[in-house]
Parts: sequence; structure tokens; C-alpha cells
Amino acid sequence: MLIATVTFAAAFTMPGGLKSDGTVVLYGEPSFQVFLLFDALSFFLSILVVFHHFMVATVPGVLVAAPSSLIQYSIGGMLVAFASGMLLVLPKHSPLGILVCLICGFICLSVVFKLRIVPVSSSSREKTSCKWFLTRTI
Repeated sequence: MLIATVTFAAAFTMPGGLKSDGTVVLYGEPSFQVFLLFDALSFFLSILVVFHHFMVATVPGVLVAAPSSLIQYSIGGMLVAFASGMLLVLPKHSPLGILVCLICGFICLSVVFKLRIVPVSSSSREKTSCKWFLTRTI
């Protein structure tokens, strides 16, 4: 729910602000279009997770495919939206903007592809996978 709240707020507080006629100042920038696309994607995925939780609680036997994966993709989308928003408001070719994009890119890949920054023993991973598999209904 927090991801949906953050992405919803980001959609209405546009980077760069609004013109006097209500249109977005940075509309033509490619980074702005990336920001909007990934902000919307992250919002929709997080809303799907919220919908899944309500459906599981109210309708027995209904499961949507892997809500944890939807959350991971939603977090990845939020990171891409953040990085593109930072590129919009920082000066072009700013070392700080490049650093922010690199850090967000690494974290996004870690989240989406489930890379382990801290190694996990294989036996605990197998136990977790087995528990997860046994709790799913088909």
C-alpha cells in the first residue's frame, strides 16, 4: 500500500512543475516519459498486490500469481521512476545524477532479479522454497 501511495503522489507532483496553463514543463523530455511510464507501472503492480490481498481475504480459493514478484517489480519500477525524475531536475551530465542512476540501477537489478548482496546458505534457501511451494494452492 505504501508503494501505491508514493507512486500516486509522484504522479501528481510532476518533476519540474507545471506551466500556467496546467501542462507539464518537462513534457517533451525522454526522461519525463520514462518517469511517467515506470511510475504508472509501479502504481498498477502495487494496486494488483493490494487487490490480491483483499481477494484472498474475502473469496476462498483465489490466488493471483506470486504477489511477492509483483511487489519486487513494483519496487524496481519505483526506482527507475526515481532515477529518471532525478535526471530531469539535475543539470545535464551532472556527476551526482550519474551516480544516482548507477546506484538506482544496481538496486533495481538486485530487487528485480533477486540478487543476493549477502550470501545465503543453500540449505536455508531450499527450506524457504519448499515452505513457499507447500503453501500455494493450484
